Amino acid sequence: MDLTDTSKQVRIAFETLGCRSNYADTVELQAAAVEKGAIPVSFREGEADIFVLNTCTITDAADKEVYKLLRRIRKRYPKALIVTTGCLAFLKSDELLASGLVDVSFKARESSQIIEMILDTKLSRTSPTLVRCGRKDEKKHCLSEKISDVIPGPGHLLGALPMRSRFALRVQEGCNNYCTYCIVPYARGACTSRPADEILSDISRLAKQGYGEIVLTGTNIGSYGTDINSSFCALLERISDLKPNLRIRLSSLDPNELSNGIVDLIANNSLFCPHIHLSLQSLSDNVLKRMKRRYKVEFVLSLLENIKQRVGRVGIGADLIAGFPGESREEVEQAIALFLELPISYLHVFPYSEREGTVATRLDSSVPVLERQERARRWRQVANSKRVEFFRSLEGTVLDVIIETKLAGGMLSGTSGEYAPITVSETPKNINAKTLKPGDRVSLRAVRFLANEGRLLCE
Repeated sequence: MDLTDTSKQVRIAFETLGCRSNYADTVELQAAAVEKGAIPVSFREGEADIFVLNTCTITDAADKEVYKLLRRIRKRYPKALIVTTGCLAFLKSDELLASGLVDVSFKARESSQIIEMILDTKLSRTSPTLVRCGRKDEKKHCLSEKISDVIPGPGHLLGALPMRSRFALRVQEGCNNYCTYCIVPYARGACTSRPADEILSDISRLAKQGYGEIVLTGTNIGSYGTDINSSFCALLERISDLKPNLRIRLSSLDPNELSNGIVDLIANNSLFCPHIHLSLQSLSDNVLKRMKRRYKVEFVLSLLENIKQRVGRVGIGADLIAGFPGESREEVEQAIALFLELPISYLHVFPYSEREGTVATRLDSSVPVLERQERARRWRQVANSKRVEFFRSLEGTVLDVIIETKLAGGMLSGTSGEYAPITVSETPKNINAKTLKPGDRVSLRAVRFLANEGRLLCE
C-alpha cells in the first residue's frame, strides 16, 4: 500500500506488554510502519486507524491484561483495525480472533512483512485473519505463503522517531530451558541467534543516531550463539572491539550463563554498564529444583562473591518469584535472612501466578493466593531496604549518567551505569544544563539520596 500521498496516510498505534524482548519487537514494527509512510500515534490517547498490541502470556494474569486492553480499545474505537502479535498471539491466535476483539493476529516475527500485511487494503474487520509462519496446512488462513522466520534488526528510520534515549536491541529469540513455571519456550520456540555482523552493524548505526545506551535483550540472552557455534561472551568481545560511542547494558541473565569472561568484560571495559540482572527466581534449593532451574543456591553465592571481587562497584538486581508451589514459610524466612547478607542491590518480586499449560500447575502443595501476595509484600519490603542502602553507598561518587528526560524547573532525569535513577540539578558543575538533551552521556557527582523520590541527586 503506497502511503506517500499524505491524504492516504494511516495512523497506527503500538503498545507493548511484557519484557524487553517484546519492546524490541515493537520498536522494529514501528520503524517498519514509518518506513512505509504510516503515522505513529499514542496507543492510550491517540485516535488511530490501526492498533497493534504486542502481547505477553507469561501468566494467566498477563492474558487478562491483554483482554482488558483489547476491550477498552474496541469500545472506544469500534471502526479501528485491531492487531495482535507477541507471545499470546503465538499461542492463542484462534481464541483472540474468536473473541471478536481482534481483527488480525500474527504468529510471525519479520517486522517489515507484518507491517505490509497490516497496511494492505485486503485486511478488514469483515474478515478476521490469522497469519502464521507460512505453514502449508494453514495456508487458508494466510495472506502470504511464507513469512520469514529471520529475526530482523531495527528499521532504517530509527532515530527519526520519538524513541527513548536507550535502545533495546534484540540479539536472540527463544529459550531451551523449559522451566516448570514458564510458557515462553512454547511461545517463542528454541534459541535462534542473530548473526553477530548484523548486531554490530545495528550498534554502529544506533550510535550514529545519538542513542546513549543499548540494552542487549532477547528471550534468554545467555544462550546466544548455542545454535550458531558461538557464545554470548564471544558476541560481547566483538562489540568491545567495535568501540561504539555509547554504553552497553545487558538484560537479564540466568546465573549459570554468566561466565567469568562476561564478568571480566564488565569489570575491565567502561563500554559495559557495571550492572548485572540475574534471573534468580528463588534462594531455596527445594524451590529451584521444583522450578527446574539449573543451579543451586551455593552456586549463586559463589557467583555473587566473584562479581563483587572482580567488578567492585556494581548494581546487582534479581528476579524473584514468591509463593511457588511447595515453598514453605520456613524457606521464605531462611531465604530472606540470606538475601540480607548478599550484595544484591534490588529485586523484582512477583507473586507466583499459574500459567495454563505449564508443569508447575500440576505440582502439589500450592500456596494460597493471599499467602503468595503476603510473601511478595514482605520480600519487597526487605528488598527496598537493600535498594536504599545501595543508593546511599553511591553518595559522593562520580557516576556515568545517560540523560533521559527534561523535568520542570530546568532539572533533568537519567540513569547511572549501575542502574540507579538520577535527578540532575538545574546547575550541574562544569556543564551547561541547557545544552543537555536525551541520550547525552555525562559524568556527574552524586550529592545525596532523595528518599522521598527514591532517586540520587547529582550535580
